[in-house]
Amino acid sequence: MYCKSIQQRGQCGKMLLVLLVIITSLFEVGKAQDKKQIDSLENLLKNAETDYQKVDILNQLSFSLYDFNDSLGLIKALQALSLSKKLYYKNGEKRSLTLVGIGYFSSGKYTLSKQSFIQSSNIVTDGDEEENHYNNAFLGNVYCDLGLYDSALHVLQATESDIKRTTKIRYLSRVYRTKARVLNTLYRYSDAIEMLKLAEASLVNNSPAVLSELYFLYFNAYLNAGNFSVAKKYATLTCEQAKLSTSNYSMVQCKLCEIDISTHQADYKNALKYTFEGIHLTKLFGYHFPRAQLYLKASEVYSELSEYELAASIAFKALSLAQESNMQGLMAEINGTLAWIFKDQKDYRQALNFVNESERIRTILKDKRGIANCYNTKGLIYMLEGDNELSISFHQKALQIRKELNYKAGIGASLFNLSLVYKQVGNFDQAYQLLLQGLEIDKEIGDVSDLTISYTEIATLLIETKKLKEAQPYADKAFEMAQQTQSKLLIRNAYNMYANYYEKKEDWKKAHYYIKLAKAEDDSIYSESISRKMAEMNALYDVEKKQQELLLLRNDKSLQETKLNLQAEQLRNQYIIIIVGTTGFILVSVFVILLFNYSKRMAKAKDELHRSHLEILEVNEELKTLNHRLIEKQEEIQAQAEELTESNETLLKLNNDNLEKQEELAAQTEELREANEAIINLNFKLEERVEQRTQQLKQAYLELDTFFYRSSHDFRRPLTTFMGLAEVAKITVKDERAIELFDKVRETALSLDKMIRKLQAISDVGAQDLVLKDISVKEVIDNILIQYEEEARSKSIFLKNETNKQVTFKSYPALIMLIVENLVENAIQFCGVDHPFVKVMCYVHEGEIILEVIDNGQGIQEEYIPKIYDMYFRANVSSRGNGLGLYIVRKALDKLKGDIQIKTVLHVGTTVRVNIPIS
Repeated sequence: MYCKSIQQRGQCGKMLLVLLVIITSLFEVGKAQDKKQIDSLENLLKNAETDYQKVDILNQLSFSLYDFNDSLGLIKALQALSLSKKLYYKNGEKRSLTLVGIGYFSSGKYTLSKQSFIQSSNIVTDGDEEENHYNNAFLGNVYCDLGLYDSALHVLQATESDIKRTTKIRYLSRVYRTKARVLNTLYRYSDAIEMLKLAEASLVNNSPAVLSELYFLYFNAYLNAGNFSVAKKYATLTCEQAKLSTSNYSMVQCKLCEIDISTHQADYKNALKYTFEGIHLTKLFGYHFPRAQLYLKASEVYSELSEYELAASIAFKALSLAQESNMQGLMAEINGTLAWIFKDQKDYRQALNFVNESERIRTILKDKRGIANCYNTKGLIYMLEGDNELSISFHQKALQIRKELNYKAGIGASLFNLSLVYKQVGNFDQAYQLLLQGLEIDKEIGDVSDLTISYTEIATLLIETKKLKEAQPYADKAFEMAQQTQSKLLIRNAYNMYANYYEKKEDWKKAHYYIKLAKAEDDSIYSESISRKMAEMNALYDVEKKQQELLLLRNDKSLQETKLNLQAEQLRNQYIIIIVGTTGFILVSVFVILLFNYSKRMAKAKDELHRSHLEILEVNEELKTLNHRLIEKQEEIQAQAEELTESNETLLKLNNDNLEKQEELAAQTEELREANEAIINLNFKLEERVEQRTQQLKQAYLELDTFFYRSSHDFRRPLTTFMGLAEVAKITVKDERAIELFDKVRETALSLDKMIRKLQAISDVGAQDLVLKDISVKEVIDNILIQYEEEARSKSIFLKNETNKQVTFKSYPALIMLIVENLVENAIQFCGVDHPFVKVMCYVHEGEIILEVIDNGQGIQEEYIPKIYDMYFRANVSSRGNGLGLYIVRKALDKLKGDIQIKTVLHVGTTVRVNIPIS
């Protein structure tokens, strides 16, 4: 279609707008991310006959690119906006501003986004009411992301009223959905559910992307309402619709649902998997808000797994993203999470700083639920600091607000936390009643993880108060629920609870059995933690690497687009020059023809004048003079015509060159498109390779753990047989030489057994279930010295324990025994021959437990001292040891945050001093 006059161009603009409305239909008719459609639009753009068509196609192309490549979509929208302003094409400018607003919203530039939507609404065009409704619905999302909830509700309420006054209700459902999102953020989930029902009833577009968004909002509302079973149903519906759509944003909503479901079921492995998948998707289409949400959820999961350093690192990254775009509500939530992390790390001052900042923001935003969360965190911090009165006060404030909001999960959490404080102050009856109230709420919600924790805590409280008969059904229920969750952490806690239960019943055999099961679960958790950390750190690195690659690709595309625009501008200028030159040549040619005709008429007049020269002689002479002048002018014009002909030929040649350049540019554009496809394919292959390597690494860790466990037991079985046979031989064999040989066999078997036990000790130190208990140091040392009495007597070594009975402290018994046992063994092994002795003493000094082992043995050469803590190092070639004793001691001390010093004089003796902080 070619439009000539201004009036025709106006009609063409309207016709093109109608055509664009027919093509794009509604804003919510599934975002076309299919590459064929984008290629088709690119071809239409190249072949557009008018600039008005270019504006409309650029707008459609921008909308198709959103949620597929937001940065490129924004570039197209800005190009359409620039061109529509030059053409004074108001319909195109209005649509372009809306699309620019979407692009800035996605990238977190909320101020520019808000300005674009307002400017679009201020442009008056035919039938612009619906466009304004769409702009206002998006403005509601902008205000919600910024935490300006009152402003969001005001805009949405006004838009809803405006829509209801007209018959154009296309975007009424979108307004209701945005309003539901704001209400749900404010924890007014009952109002949010009613709003979603209105949104569902007023849907005019049932595309998968729209349904996915609707079900996602339902999911969050029912999750906040504590109706976990209904929330799970909507999570499934969200993911089903997301998979049917081509929308990356819909898939992110699906991942957010899966993360919350997995977290509530204590399935942290899958929660992290879905989190990293979601982060990768947000990098593809560049939406800041869900990316910050996903980083926050990853931080919360790592906090649950006690990976506090990693949790804090990711939380700070989320906070940086939120601060960059001034997302106040999200900033408050992240500060609350950081407070929780530092609380668990026992950095209470820093935790209070973060929770105070979170409370400050939430007070400004009038976020009651958030303020209650801050009070809850403060209550736990003060409980851990020992200020029980202040702790109860904050927990009661949190409970009051949560009851006002009917926030069931929060009420249950507050009752549980209050019970912990009353238990700490010794008010067990009050603690028990609060736990029972919280349990009823957990049953109503149906969250298996929370139910398991409640049953476990009730059973533990009853066991500690020696109400064993009442405790048993709660303990059995806790174990049953823990198995349903398949959470190793909850199962480990249940085993420890049973061990404590049977200890109170003095059934030592069963107590020992459950301690072994808890230890096995702990070992499994430790192994999984290491493999998970390695795999997920690798995943984080890959995600960041892909982000950089995509950013470079987008920048390269932007530069190519700019380059193509500049070249197109140059071509347009050259076309103008050619047209102006051609027009000038035509005008001159017309002028020359007119002069030529005029010359012919003058020649005819000359003949007539010659025939009548007698009558008009003077007039004839004047005409001759004029004729000569005209001939001169004709010659000048002829010369100019020749010059114009040469210029025209030059311009035609230049035009041909420009056509060749256009073809080259088209070829380069095709190459860029193919390179983009190759990079996208490479990204998918990288994801598959990362998944394969992660599975291989997990399998390798499992095989290594199985090999060590089985080989250690397989080695010890024949050794114990050898030692038993040696003992039997002493009784049954009478030949002294045979008895001597059996003694050697027994001695060798004992040495190998000692080696295997030390290797097992190294593994135990790394995976030890650290449970604080009161330790009587003198009793521990006496028991260990008894073990070595026989060996000491054989070497005439005097063993002495100079520790006072009053020396007790809280620590980890297994680690303390490992330290003392290995130091005493070393001292006996390297003791002297002249009145040898080994003296052990332990005392408290300046907040530390000091353990000293003194002998008058061989001593250690000075150059060997830096190496004595290395695995398998032996300073004396004649040593019968295995070089593991001091290595184990150092490893155990690292876990206790202790230190070791050795003072030694060669051939005089050695003093080993161990410092362990009292914690």
